[in-house]
Amino acid sequence: MVNIRNANCGDSKKLAEVYSLSWAEVYKDIINETSIESETNLEKREKFFDFLIQNASFRVFTIEKNNERVGVMVVIPKNGYDSSSTLIELVALYIHPDHWRSGIGTYAITFLKELYKNDNADKLEISLWVLSKNISARNFYEKNGFFNTKTFDNIKFGEQIKQAVQYKCII
Repeated sequence: MVNIRNANCGDSKKLAEVYSLSWAEVYKDIINETSIESETNLEKREKFFDFLIQNASFRVFTIEKNNERVGVMVVIPKNGYDSSSTLIELVALYIHPDHWRSGIGTYAITFLKELYKNDNADKLEISLWVLSKNISARNFYEKNGFFNTKTFDNIKFGEQIKQAVQYKCII
């Protein structure tokens, strides 16, 4: 059974582990090894998740399956922290590689849509950025109702610059 809940600082270490394993696997053919090592440093990631969890601008969710932490999702509600927000940025969704293609990512997206869908709102808009070369993630988001906005930006990883593309889902 999959459960998604608000993360607490006691989750930071395990979220850092899941994030780092997933991140390294996802980007191994896209980003150089030095940048991957920097981005997946467990001590740095744990402190980062502590910061996010304690920062009121972010909502961090722990994704569990059978009481094991298997994923992390970070969102920024753009016009209200609570579920009344109608504009959301999905900052991160990382699932442990052992659980890829098991439906957990789709479950997380569905959870997010249902959490923020407000009957009084005309629409709910979720946006995110994904590296252009991350075809697997792009296909995943398209399968889950997101569309490519054809808006691009550059993201720096150490000395490398990689192109990202924005995706949106409007409900």
